Amino acid sequence: MLSRSLQQRSRARLGSCHVDLRRVVMQAEAWMPFDVLVLEGHRSPARQERLFRQGRREAGGRWVIAEPERVVTCFDGRTRPGKHVDTPSQAVVMAPWPLDLADRDRFLVMAGVVLASAAALRLPVRWGGQWEGGWIDSATPEDRPEIPLFDLAYFQLNRSTY
Repeated sequence: MLSRSLQQRSRARLGSCHVDLRRVVMQAEAWMPFDVLVLEGHRSPARQERLFRQGRREAGGRWVIAEPERVVTCFDGRTRPGKHVDTPSQAVVMAPWPLDLADRDRFLVMAGVVLASAAALRLPVRWGGQWEGGWIDSATPEDRPEIPLFDLAYFQLNRSTY
């Protein structure tokens, strides 16, 4: 069970998200067979840029991938802000509690419950595990072959709708 302080932090992070995304997460929590922790909702452009730079280095005036295993996003927070930078955030990062990044099965169960909740509420949500070819749709072609992204903790409101 989440401690009171973890519950409060999760609620605060979820509070930075779009109301429709909050509705989906709250419905999912009611159906979830275990507790979930909201790790992140809104990100400042500066934080998004820091995450973008992870695993990259600047070369010839552009960012190139140097350490693929450290790359977490293809959005730079400025020219390509991403859904976390929206106010309110149209993306959320969640994890099963207690947190175990190696427990893929619980992440898959969580994803199924979140997507079922979104369907029940008739709200268009996409999960990071569904990106075509393992990479986000809007990634540049030169990024796609280098980094497979299978983001088990990431959910967003459908880009074409919001």
